[in-house]
Amino acid sequence: MKLVQINVSDYGSTGNIAMSIQQASLAAGHDALLFCGRKTKDYENCEKTGSPLDTYTHAAMARLGKNGHGSKQATKKLVGRLKEINPDVILLHNIHGYYINLDILFDYLNNCSAKIFWTLHDCWPFTGGCAYFSKTDCKKYQSQCKNCKTCKNEYPKTLIDTSNKEYNHKKALFCHRNDITFISPSKWLAELARGSFIGNNPIHIINNGIDTRKFIPTDAIETENVKNKYGLNNGKKIILGVASIWDGRKQWNLFLELAKKLPQYEFVTVGAGIDSSSALCDNLTVIPRTENLEDMVGIYSAADIFINASLEDNFPLVVPEALACGTPVISSSLCGSPEAVSNEVGIIVNPQNHEEIIDAIGILIDKKSTTDIGLDCRKKAVALYDCSVMTDKYLKLLFAD
Repeated sequence: MKLVQINVSDYGSTGNIAMSIQQASLAAGHDALLFCGRKTKDYENCEKTGSPLDTYTHAAMARLGKNGHGSKQATKKLVGRLKEINPDVILLHNIHGYYINLDILFDYLNNCSAKIFWTLHDCWPFTGGCAYFSKTDCKKYQSQCKNCKTCKNEYPKTLIDTSNKEYNHKKALFCHRNDITFISPSKWLAELARGSFIGNNPIHIINNGIDTRKFIPTDAIETENVKNKYGLNNGKKIILGVASIWDGRKQWNLFLELAKKLPQYEFVTVGAGIDSSSALCDNLTVIPRTENLEDMVGIYSAADIFINASLEDNFPLVVPEALACGTPVISSSLCGSPEAVSNEVGIIVNPQNHEEIIDAIGILIDKKSTTDIGLDCRKKAVALYDCSVMTDKYLKLLFAD
């Protein structure tokens, strides 16, 4: 069968997930092609749609409440390629990254013979514009988005509130076919989707996966080399946080506050959006975002505890990545974040309660010194969150008779 996937990029969490599905489909004997708005890697069977200028122009339109209304020529070319390929199956991922014109794409999707699937990487497909809304406890997505509290401050940002219009626009486009099958990486997001205008469509849960052959505990020498490289060789226990971008949802400031309160530990954050000069205390190390997988595996392995304090997230891959490297996790109790964490591998906390997090750090440090919790972390990640587990479930769903 012929599979086409469409995603914003060939990198990052959604890009890696799409590429895992791509490779598994090819290995199973299917034809598979990925179209992406931003392409950085030399993958076979991966084509770029649009141009940097097109993306910048579309992003400017989005600031005026027109996200999904730009990229007309790029999407026409994409649809032309889709007509040439005539795929049996189309899997959508993130389509709100300023590279797709919704009207043009869905005019094709709603009239083609292909089976359509859509992985929900956030809430955007069923809101008037926002990707997440839990911080404001908004329920408008259940009936009619309007007077949005987040659109001017959260990605994808807009200066003009068009949530009412965009909600109706999406509803008309996305509900035209009642056989679009949605896939959620978390139970949390699946429940939200079932309460939205796409709730009458089939919704399946498939957890995101990682390559546990690559995310694996490093040996003592490799771990020591990483510690030396980043100046983490002071003998202190290491508390780690990782984010692609440290925005308000990810709570970088929490690590700064914890570092001030707990000088006996070394706190380390990895990700874009924070300058090293922001550390402001001796026991907080800021490492920029890196695409060096060996470094990331070494950093995860060097850490004694991993903290995911996100206020809003779907099924963050940083959690199974840490577990796969043998590092126990303190996880936010909010949204989909806690779904990969159980008592044998970590502790679930209120991410805004610093004392609760401090208590959890002490408990896990003690547990790590007296039990084989690292082995339990590794076993859980391999059994449940290896990308082969994820892709097996995807292929059974996508290519079912």
